[in-house]
Amino acid sequence: DRSVRRSVYAVFGGFNGNTVSDHLSRELARHLAHAKSIGIDAKRALREARTALENDVEASFWLNYAAAEPNGSAGEASTAGASCTVVFIEGTKMYTANCGNSRAVAIT
Repeated sequence: DRSVRRSVYAVFGGFNGNTVSDHLSRELARHLAHAKSIGIDAKRALREARTALENDVEASFWLNYAAAEPNGSAGEASTAGASCTVVFIEGTKMYTANCGNSRAVAIT
């Protein structure tokens, strides 16, 4: 339903560099907007977006890092990653999600 206002806010904390967290911050809204459950089930849409982001990181980052390394291994990239906290507002409802050691506190 396009008449429902939606907003997404996120904080990402990268470890072993900021490449993964930068990618996630650029791609989260796109994956959420294209989730099959958007407008139907917000919790499921958030899970679908998370899965799509995980697949992005696995498919592109590790392969690109491995190709860039002289010995063909992922090196430090194999330990790179990010934690995140997401707040998704759909209409008058707010949903929070976290991955890793990030958390959110809602104060009303």
